[in-house]
Amino acid sequence: MRRVRRLVVLGSVAVMAGCARALPDADSPGARLYQGRCGTCHPLHEPRSLTAAMWEIQVQKMRETMRRGGAPPLSEDEEALLLSYLRAHATDARGAS
Repeated sequence: MRRVRRLVVLGSVAVMAGCARALPDADSPGARLYQGRCGTCHPLHEPRSLTAAMWEIQVQKMRETMRRGGAPPLSEDEEALLLSYLRAHATDARGAS
């Protein structure tokens, strides 16, 4: 029974990993910051899933969530870089696919 449960869990992880899409401009500083600071606590959202305005609201909400959870806040420069990256790849960005 344990072996079956282990195979189910491993299979689920493999399926979830296979469903994850690569981030746009994955090697950019903004993408690396997004992965490194946001992706350590929760699954990353596809940048194209929200508009630029929605990303601004989400980052603002996460600032408070991080504070309550004791996570170090983003510096002003980090937040500006993160928002620049997310805006550039938002649903309403020019050239967004």
